[in-house]
Amino acid sequence: MEQPGEGDKTTTNVQKTVKRKVAMHIAYVGTAFRGLQAQQNEHPLGEGDMVEDALAAALVKAGAVTANNGTDLKKINWSRSSRTDKGVHALGGVVAFKCEFPPDHDFESDPEGLNMAQAINEHLPRAVKVLSLQRVNKGFDARERCGERTYHYWLPISAVGITMDGGEEDQRRLHLIRDCLALYKGSHPFHNYTKRRLYRPEHRLKNVQRAQDKRSRIAREDPSHWSSKATAQLPTDGAVADLATDGAITTAASTAATDDVGPAGTGYDASADGSSAQQGKRQRSISAAEVGEVEEEGDEDDEDDNPQDRDYHQPVGWNSKMSQEDKIDKAHYRFIRESYMEGPMSLAPGGPPALKIVFTGSSFMLHQIRHMVGGAVAVALGLAPLQLIKASLAVPARTALPLVPGNPLMLAANEFHPFRRNTHPESGSSSVEALSGERLTLRDGGTALGDAFTKNVLLPAINELIQGEQWDKFNDAMKRLQWHPEELADFLAASAAWTENRPSSRPTAQQITSAKPPPQQSPASERTPASEVPSDRKLAATPTGE
Repeated sequence: MEQPGEGDKTTTNVQKTVKRKVAMHIAYVGTAFRGLQAQQNEHPLGEGDMVEDALAAALVKAGAVTANNGTDLKKINWSRSSRTDKGVHALGGVVAFKCEFPPDHDFESDPEGLNMAQAINEHLPRAVKVLSLQRVNKGFDARERCGERTYHYWLPISAVGITMDGGEEDQRRLHLIRDCLALYKGSHPFHNYTKRRLYRPEHRLKNVQRAQDKRSRIAREDPSHWSSKATAQLPTDGAVADLATDGAITTAASTAATDDVGPAGTGYDASADGSSAQQGKRQRSISAAEVGEVEEEGDEDDEDDNPQDRDYHQPVGWNSKMSQEDKIDKAHYRFIRESYMEGPMSLAPGGPPALKIVFTGSSFMLHQIRHMVGGAVAVALGLAPLQLIKASLAVPARTALPLVPGNPLMLAANEFHPFRRNTHPESGSSSVEALSGERLTLRDGGTALGDAFTKNVLLPAINELIQGEQWDKFNDAMKRLQWHPEELADFLAASAAWTENRPSSRPTAQQITSAKPPPQQSPASERTPASEVPSDRKLAATPTGE
């Protein structure tokens, strides 16, 4: 175990401290901020309008981070599990970093770091709460180790015409919403549920160039800003194209579109959050944070927050020629494990009833969840058939779905992979598992703080938001929203023909069996008796049923 006086020690003006890598569980009301991720070095400590600005200032005041590191979180290997957009709330946010502790701090008696959490909370606004700080191993990256994210969206029943009169019409609309949400489950291209241009290679290549230009400008204006090593690794103008294949612009889905691959990408840190846990091992010329990957929990300004306010006619078409100018590839795919609805229920005493819509997936694109909910609203109101939603998840489909307001959206929870087991005993992985368990999860003390914050702060805030003027505008816009009947009919006919003629992506068991050559039998003298076959070979030969 590390002892004070070793290399992991930091000296301050007050006392000696030791650094420990921790995962800090946080909750916040998003409407008080412009988003989660701080823009480092752009303003004095504590004067920014991001959640991390408030966190950094509180960490410094509580002695958990030095003042120098508080203005440059990369220095303490800061990483975040998800990056929420402006106005989006969180109950399950997690950030990991190297935290300063007194030498006598004992995680065995306080495995959730509740004492440090209390010290930090004393310097935070009411809209932000630290729930706990748990030990993690040195290489832990919050985004890389997060396998799934769960979001809740609180939809006021007035938006879908539910009156709570106990009539059949209410039940019919609730049933339509459930059917619509069920269509989202599985692996699909969600290009109609985001700004699909943001996920094309050429767009990300432009971001690489923009990041390169920014770093070059900073290096010219302030040579001391970058280390000589980092500056030497800035690519030349002719090297930008190489970055597209070097992995610097890969996204969560572009590395693999399978449902068991999380958003971590390849073997180095290609996350959108700018985490730097891997920088000591593998340097990259342009970080993914500088490239600017945009996700549902991204930080792009909502310039067209409600496009239906300007154009009530929704475009719809079938791109059967698969033009290269509007190509859909792996970067547009996402896997949704859970998609369902609960309620109606009130968020606060006397508040209007709302539906809690739950989505769980590996990652989400910009505006994806809000368009998914918007599609369910259109179906419930009778503006769009369920067939439109199903067809919109096909590669040739081109249409637009309503965009619901973003202020009732909340990051509810994260599911993390088990801690990596280190091969070197001195790395301390066994002690981390003893303190924090097999995988990172919010424990009893943090859960109690989260429940209190949800009841007293978070849900009352969302309760006010679902009664705001923004919803009046949305409901008015939905009354005039429409798809042209003839265009919609042609679209659905093309979808039906494409589905009927599309070859199955996976052969049936009968096809596999008929395609296999008959097994070649070895002479009886060369066969190994079953009792002598090693158990691992028996398991390998067992059919999986797929």
